[in-house]
Amino acid sequence: MRTRLEHLVAGVLAVALAAAGMYSYFSWERSRDQLLELLAEFGTGAREPGVVSDVRREPDAVRARLLVARAFLAEELDRRWLADLVGAERESAEALSLRKLELADSMARGVLAAQPASWQARMILAGSTYLKMSRLGDPDRWRERWRWEQPLRDAMAMATSQVEPRRILAAAYLNDWSLMTESERQSARDVLRVAFRDRVTLEQLLPAWLRRADSLGQALDLIPADSSSWQHVEQYFRVRQDWERVCEARTRSLAVLPEYLERTLADAEKRLAGGDKRGARSLALNALARLPIGPVHGELLDRLLRTLPPGPIPAQYQQRTRDWLAWTRRECLLGRCPLPKAVIRRLRALSQYATSAGRAWAAELAGDTYSAESHERDALIPNASDWAPYLLLKAKRLTASGEAGEAAAALAMIHPDWAERAVTRAVRALVWEGLGVSSRGQAGDWQSPAILYAGETSFKEYFWRQPPEKIRLRFGSVASTGAAVQILWSDRIVGCYSVDSGAVITLAAPRTSGFHVLEVRPLPGSRAALADIRVIPEFRSARPAPRPRS
Repeated sequence: MRTRLEHLVAGVLAVALAAAGMYSYFSWERSRDQLLELLAEFGTGAREPGVVSDVRREPDAVRARLLVARAFLAEELDRRWLADLVGAERESAEALSLRKLELADSMARGVLAAQPASWQARMILAGSTYLKMSRLGDPDRWRERWRWEQPLRDAMAMATSQVEPRRILAAAYLNDWSLMTESERQSARDVLRVAFRDRVTLEQLLPAWLRRADSLGQALDLIPADSSSWQHVEQYFRVRQDWERVCEARTRSLAVLPEYLERTLADAEKRLAGGDKRGARSLALNALARLPIGPVHGELLDRLLRTLPPGPIPAQYQQRTRDWLAWTRRECLLGRCPLPKAVIRRLRALSQYATSAGRAWAAELAGDTYSAESHERDALIPNASDWAPYLLLKAKRLTASGEAGEAAAALAMIHPDWAERAVTRAVRALVWEGLGVSSRGQAGDWQSPAILYAGETSFKEYFWRQPPEKIRLRFGSVASTGAAVQILWSDRIVGCYSVDSGAVITLAAPRTSGFHVLEVRPLPGSRAALADIRVIPEFRSARPAPRPRS
């Protein structure tokens, strides 16, 4: 049984603990107010309101000081926010820069004293030390790099999944590149190679690295073998209208694309198997957006659609599925249907068309004859230009079922704009064969009478019994700053080329006979128009034969 003295001691201890708790609370309240005042004084709180919210919610004083110190250091590392300031406001912000770094340094030292294992405190201390030495023009900052280099390497070792310590170290190396020996530069390149795996680091440090590298090849060798990284590099050069380097980046991006697609689809399949349908859907749609349309990637498309969970997809991805269907339609009309019917049906289910003509040919392509003919019956003018794809698919189906007369009637409704297209000639030859009419004039070499256009893309169609040796392209109207174009033969990429007005490019012709399509696609941000396409050696186009009567 407790004595009166024991009760008294327990009561005193309780009061003391409560008093200590109240003192700690009010002490933290004052400390938090001071931190918030600092954020307001330097304008960091207005620019980064999230930091203010985090400090208000943070119950631990040490972590709150880390939040503020880290925000100060981040602003001094990436000073793009200064661009929004002008005049006296900018001069004031510049003058406060060193004081901000001093405060970050002081807070990091205090945290490190309380928590020696804090990687964040080491990173902030090293980063603020380097920036102060650099801003003051300290000539000893490289000779005394142990003051900032080793703490950053320690932080990297303590937090291997964090990107900030390596980003700061990489930025410091680039800033002092001219002070390094060749062996030191090689060590720095190893740090940069790993640092560039982070997209934000690549975006921030790519301009500085391109200026420091001995050559473009050396600079690009450090870019990760990742499609999104190379797309950023391409965008960087595109903004500067450096089209030759845009093509270099585009070529490397295409080289690593198969690996990216394989990795993305494998991850999507694992997520789907694990029940994560949302994650699988997101990855599959990302792969769809980057999957090039053409015969090389048909199997990947099939795999992608089997991985994609059922349900509608956003409009920007529907454009990709419609593009795949349009390509499949052309290939099927030319007699080389590349995709199984199951894949075509899934593409059609994912695609929405604004016109009856579009819905009709998509249904016909997928084998849904009833829906296709229903759309045709509802059409007011089924012989308009946008109905040509449906009429060609219908004529081919009717010919295959032995109804060549009705097929010829469908062909007679084809709009004149489509009369001399490769797909029309291919279907016309089938219909004539079904009618028992000689297709003389169809068997010779042929090319579309003029260069055709689809948006910015220009293309020309050919039929060869014996392919020529070369094709020569001459460009006419090109922007004064030049342009970059991607050239394809029947959806297979030939290459990317930097061109200007009057430029001439000579390409090897396809090695196989039959129908071929030459496409010239200006890359985004550039403009280039073809003036002339010449076949070497030249051939005489076959004389167009009269249309048969149905």
